[in-house]
Amino acid sequence: MSGQITKLTYLRNGGLRVVVDGQALCVIDAADWGAFCLTKGDALEQDKEAQLLACAQKFEARKRAAASLACQAYSAKGLERRLRQKGISQQAAQEAVEHYQGLGYVQDARYAVDLAQKLHETRCYGRRRIEQELRAKGVQQQQAREALSLLPPDEQALRRCLEKKHRAVDWEDPAQRARAVRALLRYGYTYEQIAAAVGRAQEEEWE
Repeated sequence: MSGQITKLTYLRNGGLRVVVDGQALCVIDAADWGAFCLTKGDALEQDKEAQLLACAQKFEARKRAAASLACQAYSAKGLERRLRQKGISQQAAQEAVEHYQGLGYVQDARYAVDLAQKLHETRCYGRRRIEQELRAKGVQQQQAREALSLLPPDEQALRRCLEKKHRAVDWEDPAQRARAVRALLRYGYTYEQIAAAVGRAQEEEWE
């Protein structure tokens, strides 16, 4: 069973809307249309229709990927996950990720370094928490560790964390101390690091 291509409309975003029997079928990348060797008035067989729909999914995946990357950076796995959440098929999502990797917009190593530095400097996270965050964002273990190796010592971030978030803590009060230690543990520091930093802070005057 086949339909007839009744209208072709070129869109401003580079797409081509294909209308079959008066009903919009899909929008594909206009640059891909020539490969189908079809024009207005031609019959559209089922196999060609399936190919057009697959092509439309690819075009939609790239559009959504571009929109996501315009808002924030992603790792390759993170971007693929984002596209899958938007209803894009796995194959189309992977193709879109590879497309933007080829253009240099998705670089896991650079993404890992930038995110690690941001979490260390602005969130005051320690290495353990930063590695967890990187892995959750789809960064591979080796790239995460390489990014961590470029960070300054955890003690610097821990000191900033104490000054910003725990300046008013009475470390002699068991309840306050326990709450603060739990919070610092969640930030990725060890008991040993926390004890050493608190000891130094108690010996010094806050600037």
